[in-house]
Amino acid sequence: MIAHQVAAKAARDSLFLTWFDVSVLPMMMIAGALGSAAAVLVMVRVLARHGPARLIPAIYGGSGFLFLLEWIAMDARPQPVILFFYLHISVLGSILISGFWSIINERYDPYRAKLVIGRLAAAATL
Repeated sequence: MIAHQVAAKAARDSLFLTWFDVSVLPMMMIAGALGSAAAVLVMVRVLARHGPARLIPAIYGGSGFLFLLEWIAMDARPQPVILFFYLHISVLGSILISGFWSIINERYDPYRAKLVIGRLAAAATL
């Protein structure tokens, strides 16, 4: 997920700066931050009600579906798609990463989690 986040942010920024002037970037950063803050507030309530194991895989699937739609629509309408892509990455990126770790934390007891999280971190680093 960290590699995905880094690559997605690089693609997001390069696409944005290819099609838009750099003076618009601060406005998009603010929009992304506000969208992310709103999404976190919603996710806190929804996760408490449904739990990460049920909700986070659906969000991963939805995000993947959005990537597919963005890719298909990019040739026809690049500027609106790039704006949507920018917000997609800004809003969902941190939710997906924290959601993954929430699933891991719920899945294992603290003693087993030490071993599993160490292995996950080693595999991710590798």
